[in-house]
Amino acid sequence: MSVSIGRYLNIKFRMDYYKKRSIKFENKYYDLIMAVERKFTEESRHETAKRYIREREQSEGCLSSSIMYAKKGRTNHVRL
Repeated sequence: MSVSIGRYLNIKFRMDYYKKRSIKFENKYYDLIMAVERKFTEESRHETAKRYIREREQSEGCLSSSIMYAKKGRTNHVRL
């Protein structure tokens, strides 16, 4: 099976792109997780961060900002 040099370079470029993108998201994820200073005994840092985010989004302040966000046409982010 023969692969043209152009196709090879295209595949290599895409692989490099997705690898860099993956590393970028991994760094952001760890930054977010490590922002949790106090995790609860029965929870991982991930679970604690997730709970903090959900609790905050359920507060009245976030609900109103979510509605304003939805008015801009971005309704896929609002769960009412």
